[in-house]
Amino acid sequence: MLLSQAASMDFMEAMRVDNLPSPDLKEMMAEMPQPSDPMTFDIDGDGQLAADEQAAQMESMQAYQEAVAQWGAEVTALRLKAQFENSVAQSDANSDGRMDADEWDTRIDRLTYEREERLFLRSYDLDGSGKIEGSELNRYVEWYQTGSQRADVNYDGAVDARDLETMAIRYQQQWR
Repeated sequence: MLLSQAASMDFMEAMRVDNLPSPDLKEMMAEMPQPSDPMTFDIDGDGQLAADEQAAQMESMQAYQEAVAQWGAEVTALRLKAQFENSVAQSDANSDGRMDADEWDTRIDRLTYEREERLFLRSYDLDGSGKIEGSELNRYVEWYQTGSQRADVNYDGAVDARDLETMAIRYQQQWR
């Protein structure tokens, strides 16, 4: 269950398109419903809203809230569609506009691998350089020798030779 949750979280992360082109974003914001000025309901012009004027304003506000909810749903649908199209464009190996089972599996495998790499670096790249340096490897060896859970590279709950081997392999791979 955890692996599928992690994979789906990475999938959603990879589908993000936060940087929509400016004109599209400006267009969407321009179409956002705007509330009415409360004073437009001051029919008698006395500067205050009487009970009937307040009722009309409240109806207008309710309609505004419904319009914003509808607009939000439409924008969300458009963004979700753009995210999915972005995901397909990144993973559609045969360029047929669809992702078949093998392409999905490849994408999930890649996202899972990328997630593991991010977690690995977050745990062991102490200076944030993007690589495990010699001093960080030495620190890992100290954790390993003391049996610290920080040395559990494969997250199996035990600090053992497999963790040391995994660290050695990953350390060597990053320098290739």
